[in-house]
This record gives sequence, C-alpha cells and structure tokens, in this order.
Amino acid sequence: MKRRRFLGALLLAACNHPSSPLAPRRHGIRRPPNEPIVDDFAAARTNMEPSPFATQGERLVDRRERELWFWDARTLRDENVLSYGYQASCILQDGSVVALRRTESDDYEVHRISPVFAVEVSRIDGAGRSSRVLAAGVAGECLLTTAASEVARYRFDDRVMNLVGHVGTSFSAPSLRQLTSLLDGRVMAADGEGVVIAGPGQVTKRLRLDGRTPSHLARAAADRVWISHGAPTARPRAISLCRLGDPLVIEAHLDFAPARVVHMAAAEQGSLAVLLDATTAAGGQWFVVLVDARGAELWRVDLAATGTAGLYDRAFVALTTTRLVLARDADPLRAWDVARGTELVLTA
Repeated sequence: MKRRRFLGALLLAACNHPSSPLAPRRHGIRRPPNEPIVDDFAAARTNMEPSPFATQGERLVDRRERELWFWDARTLRDENVLSYGYQASCILQDGSVVALRRTESDDYEVHRISPVFAVEVSRIDGAGRSSRVLAAGVAGECLLTTAASEVARYRFDDRVMNLVGHVGTSFSAPSLRQLTSLLDGRVMAADGEGVVIAGPGQVTKRLRLDGRTPSHLARAAADRVWISHGAPTARPRAISLCRLGDPLVIEAHLDFAPARVVHMAAAEQGSLAVLLDATTAAGGQWFVVLVDARGAELWRVDLAATGTAGLYDRAFVALTTTRLVLARDADPLRAWDVARGTELVLTA
C-alpha cells in the first residue's frame, strides 16, 4: 500500500469509519460490454449519468467501482486511490474533492479531500436518503440533490454540512442527471423541453432551444453553456454554444450526424472535449474531438485503430489546459496533447 493510502486509512479509522479501508480492492474487474446500440431511439446506459470523471487543475479524478482514483494529467501516473464506497463526487471552487458515501447505519457522510489527500469527514444535516448528485456551489458551498428532486445548498461548518437553503423549486428527477453549476449560485439542468435554470430564492425557469431537445450540459465561459441536442426522442447528434437568455442564443453549432454525442466536458477557458459514437451494423467507430472556446473543431481522432472494447459500457472524457483524456471501463486512461492532437505515450 502506498504511504498516502496508508495515512488516509489511519485518518479515517481514527474517525471511527465503519468500513475497513484495508479490505481487498477490486482491480481489473471487467463486465461484458453491451451490444452496440445502432437505432435512433435507444439511450446508452451511462452517457447521461452524472460524470464520475473530472479535473482538479492538472490532476484527474475518476470514481470507479465506488473508489476515487487520482492521476497526474500530464503523465497519467497513478497518484492515489481512496476506497470507501463513494456514490457521488464533485470538485469545489477551492480545489478540494467532495465525495458522498452511505454508512452502515444508512446515514450519509461527506469526505472532503484536499489536494494533498487530507480527508475531513462531515455528517450531513437534513439530507434525503436518495441523494445522488453533488455539484460545486458558490465559494464554501456544495450542492446536493434530494429525494424530492430539489437542489439543496450546504455549507461546511466544523465537520457538519449544514443546510442553508435551496436553489429554485423542484426539478424533474431525470434532468438532475445533468445538473450543472454556474459557480455563481445558479444551476442548470436539461429536460425534454429545454434547459431549466434557477438561483437561490428564484423560481425555476425553462429556456427553450429552438425546438431541439437538450441532453448534455457543460459550463462554458462568460455566461455561456455547451449543449448537446437532437430531435425529440432521438439521440443527441449536434452541439451548440449558447449564450444564456430566453430563448437561448446559439452562437456556434457543430453537427456530428450520423454520429451521436456520448459525453462531453469543458475546460475552464471554455474549450470542449466530445466523445462520439458512429457505430453502425457493420461495426464500431468512435472519435474524440476537441472544439475551441468559439465553437470551431480543432482536431478529431479515430479510436478504431486501438479498439473500442469498454466504450459501450463506460466512457467519459475530461479536459485540462494541456490534455484531453478518455476513461473507459476498467482500462487504462488514454490522453492526447491539446495543442497537437497527438496521443500521449506513457513510458516506464
């Protein structure tokens, strides 16, 4: 066991953590991949779930099999693994990782993990038992969804997360899978009719997208948002860069048809990584695409040369200032240099 993992285990044991951090780990467990999805009306299993893959500066954080994995994005070197049964996670504005777990007594607790892997355990005041999604709020706050499809605001206070209010009124439960924080107190979610947005004390408002059905959301720069969308009941096959307004104002648009958008993630400066599935009955064809902050495609890489195993079961992208990174199933990460589009070769 690495020294950092051992110290983390001792810290949580001192907090009377109910589960043993020294339990056997489950590396390399592979599930049989799903069959390729080739019709227009079926949804992939995971592409609309809250992304477990995120960036912490030039560090990558991935929630796999209820563990948190940490890598250096520049080298893809494994830095740490925390194994405490996490079921949701996010990164706050101060750079710390917040992860949610259910205890043996069926309560919830939150682990706040600093950039140097110090772990602070907090109990949650007033959390619903079906909470699944965490998101960053304004500085010092964390957002958590409740069993009533509300977005609750929590503030850390002496190892307790205290409820300080709610954002908007109730959202639809499916829309909260793509809950996106604007980091100024407002949140967005996508439902079948548009993008719903609200702030503290505000009534939830729906912004229309010219007859399109939004799917994925990613915060862009300067009060803008990336949205993947398609025709009603169909898969998302295009993305738009939209300025927030009623209706949404489309400033840039990219159509990837016949490929579908599986996942997308934005960097702080507004550029976007997109994972595309162009699978047909003849076989699998997948791409990663980098789009700049103004909506122009910079480069595209065909993943077919290295195989598409694992992509049908679990596939997410993340984007830092220097790397576009792909996480798939239990396989090693793959990364490309943002400036050149060349794949990073990990050397011993």
